Order: sequence, then C-alpha cells, then structure tokens
Amino acid sequence: MQATHQHAKKALEQTREEMTKYYDQKACQQPDIKVRDFVMLNAKNIRTKRPTKKLSPRMHSSFKLLEIKKGERAFKLEISSRWKIHRIFHVSLLEPYRASVRGGREQPPRVPEDIEGDLEWKVETIVKSEVITFTRKVERCYNPLFSG
Repeated sequence: MQATHQHAKKALEQTREEMTKYYDQKACQQPDIKVRDFVMLNAKNIRTKRPTKKLSPRMHSSFKLLEIKKGERAFKLEISSRWKIHRIFHVSLLEPYRASVRGGREQPPRVPEDIEGDLEWKVETIVKSEVITFTRKVERCYNPLFSG
C-alpha cells in the first residue's frame, strides 16, 4: 500500500515539474510596476466605436495605478467613469508607461488652475464631439483643446 502511495506521489511530483517547465516557457515576466506609476492598458478586450479593430489603438496609455489586488497579479487603475469598464486588470494586460520616442507626439497632462477652491480649465476650442449610446441613455462627450 505504501509503495503504491509513494509511486503516485512521485508521479504527481514529476507531472508538476513538467507543467511548470511548459508554463514558464509561455509565461511573461511581470513588469516592475508600483502603486502611483502610470501604465498602458492593452486594448485587446476593449470595444471601441471604430469600424474595425485594426484602426483602434493597441494600447491605451497613461492610467494611474491605484492599488495591487489578489497576490500581485491584478491591478486597480484610475479610469474615467466615461469608459464604463471594470477598473481591475490582470498583469498580462498592462505595461509600464513609456513616452513616445518621436518628439512632440504627446503632451504631459496640464495642471488646472485653482480658483476659489475649484479647479478650472481654460478651453480654447472643442476638437471633437461624439454621441455615446452604450445604454438607452444618449450622452454627448466633448474633447476640448485647453489653452495655457
């Protein structure tokens, strides 16, 4: 009886080692991300209004990492409520934020002015407006160009 038990235990250990070997070949290294870092989110599972996935961006950028969840494999991001998606993502969908190597492509986020305790922005023009119809309620969203 004990010989059979030892043989089964040895077979399970060997199977565990083989599974680990094959998993490690495919598994990606976890990026060095800390709380309050900016990350880019893979757009693989995010639906957009673009006619094809080919025209959509592959990575959505500049989200702030709020906290680490469930054994350092899931992360909570600071995402605008306009996105209407869950805020917790697996590490495989995130990359550390990196600025474009081409100059003048992206501007750093502007700091709003503090006027009597309220934050205010100066809008120069409205670049784009769109109608969002995720639900029965129709919303209008504007992409302004801020001055300053």
